[in-house]
Amino acid sequence: MSFIKKEDFAKNQLDNNTMRDIHILHDLLKKQCPNLHAKRLSSLMVATQSLLDGQHLSLTELGRNISGSVAPKHNIKRIDRLLGNNNLHNERLDIYRWHARLLCGANPMPVVLVDWSDVREQLRHLTLRASVSVQGRSVTLYERVFSFGEYNSPVSHNPFLRELASILPSGCCPLIVTDAGYRNPWFREVEKHGWFWLGRVRGDVGFKRKKRKTPMIKMVNFQG
Repeated sequence: MSFIKKEDFAKNQLDNNTMRDIHILHDLLKKQCPNLHAKRLSSLMVATQSLLDGQHLSLTELGRNISGSVAPKHNIKRIDRLLGNNNLHNERLDIYRWHARLLCGANPMPVVLVDWSDVREQLRHLTLRASVSVQGRSVTLYERVFSFGEYNSPVSHNPFLRELASILPSGCCPLIVTDAGYRNPWFREVEKHGWFWLGRVRGDVGFKRKKRKTPMIKMVNFQG
């Protein structure tokens, strides 16, 4: 009779569960995103498996953590080709559409939180992300990376909103919620899509009612 260590048994169980999840995800994407090329889908699942195994999200680490007998340098090149594939970048919207149907299909007016975040804390690239709350957790609905020079401007906001509109289910009218920092051009663009918005103001930023000549109303923080 042979014995296996408790920690080894737990690891094997985790590996088996991960492989099962990858197979389920592969089958779902193949069915729900028929435009996704079979070979790119296969490479995408390999990268996903590598991420779950290695817990590091970078081109080099994704390549190094691919299991198998292939040399790491070849796996790194494989990941490089995958991430640089223009067709995959176009097909990614199909994946977002499928995910959006799962998250918003039964909710005609989801509350969508939009915010900026730094990719690697170096202010070279930033992510503009739309997310929804699911059982108290923030789940990404759509996101896109922009250069720092495009931060918080129509150059980034307008295409982001267009692509967000393209992935949302038909008949979906979200409430877009933003923190302070977003100005009139953003809110006008949101309204062009027929959506509602809720924005936070602070400091010297205020508002006035439409078609009124009264001065700008400043927001005051009340302490109670």
